Amino acid sequence: SEGHTTGIVPLLDRERLVLFHIYERFVANFYRLHLKDWEVSAQKRLEWHAAEANERLPLMIPDIVLQEKTSGRMIVLDTKFTAHSLAENRWGKAVFDSSHLYQLYAYLKSQEHLSEAHRTAVGILLYPAVRNKFSEKVRLQDQVIRLESVDLAAPWQEIERQLMELVTPTPTA
Repeated sequence: SEGHTTGIVPLLDRERLVLFHIYERFVANFYRLHLKDWEVSAQKRLEWHAAEANERLPLMIPDIVLQEKTSGRMIVLDTKFTAHSLAENRWGKAVFDSSHLYQLYAYLKSQEHLSEAHRTAVGILLYPAVRNKFSEKVRLQDQVIRLESVDLAAPWQEIERQLMELVTPTPTA
């Protein structure tokens, strides 16, 4: 019985990893197909731009970088295929996963000196949801990070609408 349980765990981990990659590729390919006036780069490696080279720095590879060709507007999008978009902190309060926020913040801040488009880039963490959609925006210094969800249980036309709304600028009040 113990050997059977051990064999199942790696299988479940592999299936979760496969689903994550399918979700990530689905979102990237959706935008490649639908955003003709945008450059869509998947798995594009970002440089740290450190003062001295250091081979121990981890790789920075956001899932998708979108840049509108005419305006230069940039979106750095990371897909997160997890069962829970919220984690519980030590006081029992539901909060967004700090590692996801830190990762996206590092992507944005490490590139902001490259251009105005990089400095004003918006970061999006995109989670799958089933009927429990959410949409939140956080401004950290000059960076905007959006925590969004797409309802994968919705009809295809609704999923398409949700994904397109993510990249459509909303009027600011």
